[in-house]
Amino acid sequence: MLALVRPLVVVMLSGASASAVAGPTDPFAPSLVLDANHIAAALTFEANLAPAQVASPASIAPDLWYGVTSELTLGVIHSDASIDRVPVFFEPGGSICVRLETVSCPRHYHGSGIDGLYQIVRGELDVAVHARLLLRDIDPIKPAITGGATLRWMNHWSSIVVDPYIQLGLLHLSAGNRAELWLPITIAFAPAALVSLELHTGYDSDIAVWNDGYHVPVLVRTRVRVTEHLDVGVAAGFASLIGTQNIPRERMMAFDLAWRN
Repeated sequence: MLALVRPLVVVMLSGASASAVAGPTDPFAPSLVLDANHIAAALTFEANLAPAQVASPASIAPDLWYGVTSELTLGVIHSDASIDRVPVFFEPGGSICVRLETVSCPRHYHGSGIDGLYQIVRGELDVAVHARLLLRDIDPIKPAITGGATLRWMNHWSSIVVDPYIQLGLLHLSAGNRAELWLPITIAFAPAALVSLELHTGYDSDIAVWNDGYHVPVLVRTRVRVTEHLDVGVAAGFASLIGTQNIPRERMMAFDLAWRN
């Protein structure tokens, strides 16, 4: 069975303001958006650990968010995590490939995006309008837009984040840039002051085949606060555990480090 496991390692180094974390929609962040003039940044490194394919491919994906106002946060994004996605087949292939591979990293640069959140409700239930402009690939060029909303219910020890959106391709639809429906869900618990446990799941599918072409990812992640500025995390799961397109043999493990000032 171990021969069927295709793991990757993800190391995330992130810096943020005192009231923010690695990404503005963290399950336990003070709000869905950053405070005005505050910054959150992340750098994700992915490397294949499959037998005979160690570090082939390898890639990095930087993300940066800025609080324009106390309601509006804008970001420049590259990682799968920034669009609430688990990498398909868990193949490393972030936006900037440092070691190429024919399928998932055929060239050094894949694309990027602009991320925007505008918070309209604050309280036990937080709500933000969420939109993105994505460049999904450059050969052929695959621009797309997304529109949806991020909702988070939270108390002092748990949270549920739902970030549904529709993605619409603008060019080269027949080359895989079709309309898609995404419903990411994150359920998080804080059993102790310095520990969080997260379940990442949801639903995604091309809209044209929504009833028989969908995927349900399942990923479990835990984070431990090592110091005031450093978090250590580990995750394991499946890109498509449930559904007509399930791929249970494609499994992964991920490790991450998160830093904030």
